[in-house]
Order: sequence, then C-alpha cells, then structure tokens
Amino acid sequence: MRFESHPVDLYACLGISAAVVLTIAAGVSGPARIALGLPFVLFVPGYVFIFALFPEKPGRHRGIESIERVALSLGMSIAIVPLIGLGLNYTPWGIRLEPIVVSLLIFVTGSSMVGMYRWRRLEPDRRHVVEFQMGWASLGETRLDKALSIALGISIVAAVGALIWAITTPKIGERFTEFYLLGPGGMADEYPTNLTVNQSATIILGIQNHEYENLTYYIEVWLVNQTWDAQQNRTLYRWGIVLDRFNVTLPSRPVKVDEAWTPQWEMNYTFRIPLPGKNKLAFLLYKEAPPALPSPGGPAYEPDAVRTRVENAYREIHLWVDVS
Repeated sequence: MRFESHPVDLYACLGISAAVVLTIAAGVSGPARIALGLPFVLFVPGYVFIFALFPEKPGRHRGIESIERVALSLGMSIAIVPLIGLGLNYTPWGIRLEPIVVSLLIFVTGSSMVGMYRWRRLEPDRRHVVEFQMGWASLGETRLDKALSIALGISIVAAVGALIWAITTPKIGERFTEFYLLGPGGMADEYPTNLTVNQSATIILGIQNHEYENLTYYIEVWLVNQTWDAQQNRTLYRWGIVLDRFNVTLPSRPVKVDEAWTPQWEMNYTFRIPLPGKNKLAFLLYKEAPPALPSPGGPAYEPDAVRTRVENAYREIHLWVDVS
C-alpha cells in the first residue's frame, strides 16, 4: 500500500502534536497522556526534522530507507528536545510544561512546513512515500539487508521499551527524614537555653518523611550529662534520664524543589528539666521501635546504656540548657 499524493507521515506527526496540545489543555492525565506524550517527545521532532532533510525516496536519489528514517528519528529527537530545554532555561519562561510543549510544537510545525515545501518541489517519482509491505521480501533484497533490518527493528523496539519502562517506573531518589527543632516563634532561634529547675519551656519539634514509604517514627526525649574528652577525642557519658517517649505515623512526602517548603508534622513540645546544671536535652528519632530500655541502676541510666541509645538512633538533635 502506497500513499503518493500526500505526505501522510507528516500529517500523522502533526496530528499527534495537536492531540497532545488538546490533551494538556483539557487537563487529561494518566495513560492517555503518556501514550501521546511519548511519541511527541521521543519520535515526532526527529522524524519531521529528518523528513525536511531527506524528502526523497531511497535508491539512486539522496533518500534513506524507512527503517533508517525511524532509527534516525529516535536519535535526533533525543538530541533536539534537550537542546530546546537548554535554550528555554535561559529565557524568562524556564523549563516548564507549557513552554516546552509550545516550543516543540513550533519546531514540529516549522520542520513540517520545510519538509512539505521540499517534498512538493520534487518530481512525483522521487518523493518519499509511505509504503506498507508485508512479508520477507519487504526487509531488503539480500540476506544481509534482511538481517540488518531485523536487528535494527529489534534494537528500536528494545530501546523504546526500555525508555517507556524508565519513564513510567516510579523514581526513588535519596531516602531521608527531616528532623528539626524550632524556637517558640517558629524560627531557628530564641531557643529556651536558660531555665530554672522544673520551669516549663516550649519548642517546636518537626518531622518530614522522605523515605518513600509510610513510617512510624519513635521519639525519645533524654536529659544527658556528658563531657568531651580531648585526650581520647570522644564523648564521655556520665548518666541519662528518659523524660518522654511517643511515636507518630507519617506517609512519605515527595521532595518538590520548585515549590515553597511547608511542614508535614509539627508539635509544640513542652518540657521541664528536674536537675540543675548544664545538660543536653536530646531528642532521639528511630524508624523502628527501639529495643526495651534496661532497668536503671538508680535514678538514671548508666553511661554504656546512654551511649548505646544515642548512637543507635536514626536521627539526633539536641539543645544545651543551663538550669539554675
């Protein structure tokens, strides 16, 4: 089957482009948008560009075979689209959905017009036409041609399949948890660091889950007495007291660098310190339920128990508080 009077392949590329624009304008998402968007980004720009360069049919003319045209179209699209994105990065519009779609639409339309002009200037017997042939003979004249055509076809299918899988598979980036303390005013200052015994003080404790899974976080609040041993270059723990324990379950939240930061979970946490001196108020965060605490040998836990608890925590933040 041959289409000689019109370049139907160009019409198909323009039709896909128009369908993508209509889909985005209508707010359609999901599989339909992906099915139209993938060829619009990965095939159409390169195909119309190759058509503008080679409007002739193969043979004694300067044209190329259909399977070569498809392979080059994929490669050129992968080169053209990033270059357009790079150019948009230096414009006031930036790399966003609407500017990218409009830019690609302008490129596809312009290349199609150039290709259409060059195609119509050729004699009818020299024009590239779409042919649908079935059977072993359609792959080429020699065995080598047939083998190369089959290998190239398999490579194209495999490359497109791998690309579709990479695009549609959810991306898992760096897993991490934000664990932070803020002062009573919601800023990283004005912390209550000078108190009297059993004086009430309030800070803001916050968590954000970026672990790509729902998690139950376990929080322990410790009052730790410690010093720094300069000779041994390590922290020496003297004792520790557990002031509070609680947990909170949070869904995973994606990181959106192009949007303003907003808290996921925060609480106003009020504490009292029962002992005078300069001690560390430590907040320990665990992603899993921590092991049971050993029985304290008196009013406080021994140094080894405190060290193990602090060092096994997933996250640790603290305040140094002078209590008079």
